[in-house]
Amino acid sequence: MKATIVEIRGQRAVVLKEDGSFEKMKACNHSIGEVVTMKEKRNSGMGRFASMAAAALFAVLLGGGAYTYGLADYYVSVDVNPGIMLEVNRFDRVIGVEAVNEDGAEVLNELDIENRNITEVVTLTVDRIAELGYFEEEGGEILISALAKENEDAEETAEELEEAVQEEIEEDQLNTEVTSKVVGYEMVQAAREIEGMTPGKYNIIVNLLGIAPEHASEYADTSIKEIMKEVKAAREAEESEMEVEEEAVDQTDLVEEPSEDQEETPAKQQEKKLEKEERKTQKESEKALEKQLKEAEKATRKEASEKEREDRKNPADEKDKDTPEESERKSNGKVPGGLEKEENNGR
Repeated sequence: MKATIVEIRGQRAVVLKEDGSFEKMKACNHSIGEVVTMKEKRNSGMGRFASMAAAALFAVLLGGGAYTYGLADYYVSVDVNPGIMLEVNRFDRVIGVEAVNEDGAEVLNELDIENRNITEVVTLTVDRIAELGYFEEEGGEILISALAKENEDAEETAEELEEAVQEEIEEDQLNTEVTSKVVGYEMVQAAREIEGMTPGKYNIIVNLLGIAPEHASEYADTSIKEIMKEVKAAREAEESEMEVEEEAVDQTDLVEEPSEDQEETPAKQQEKKLEKEERKTQKESEKALEKQLKEAEKATRKEASEKEREDRKNPADEKDKDTPEESERKSNGKVPGGLEKEENNGR
């Protein structure tokens, strides 16, 4: 019976047999993904039928590729300043490891992580980075990025790895923080074109820090800690600017008078003094004009009142006065009605 080696732990190996069952065997010089022949155990009845079905499934798996084990299903990158790229198959086994910079190569130098579970590999990598002193002094920042065909799978992987690393940090009392992100395939392609760049780091530089893709290479040697510092500073500046704008909008219709305790320049003080004197002069002029108008109105009323009293005092004089026509007739020796005066009648 044929079987495929799916895991190796020390001197023992775990194989997936044709009947769908798992079995342990000596590892010897075998490697993961290798197909080996095992002794077949006889089964009867339904057991034999199940074995035949499993064998058919195994044949399909083997013929169409039992080598699926060797195909990358998703990617994970680990960044501190050391940058490491990991290829993971559908069984969550690391099948490819790449150091994207010299610091990453130093970390991988003494690590045997291929064909191990991805969670174990990431925690071992963090431990090794800590041993090399990358989290000393002011601490550090760990960025874990996951990429899968389905974003939901990538998000789940990133969260699980972040939790595992966080537990490791707390257990070892490391002075560092961990962040997880999900990146797209385009980030992988773009990062591969820049020496010393991982997809996760590229994503932070371009999407969070706002650096143009053509200038991303300038940050290839910058640690995640320094990049995250810039990201936080940019966010704080943006928030501060928004607060200032909101406050300016709120104060648009308000004119704030300077307080008495507020210091003023000599020029400002002189300007205020002149304004005060000008307002005082204007008020005095208005008062003088108002006084003149009142006096003129009073004089007019007085004159009208005196005339009225005079008229009431001499009403007969006014009544006996001849009109101009009567005066003219009298001067001609005639009286009204064409009659002559009595004096003329006596003549």
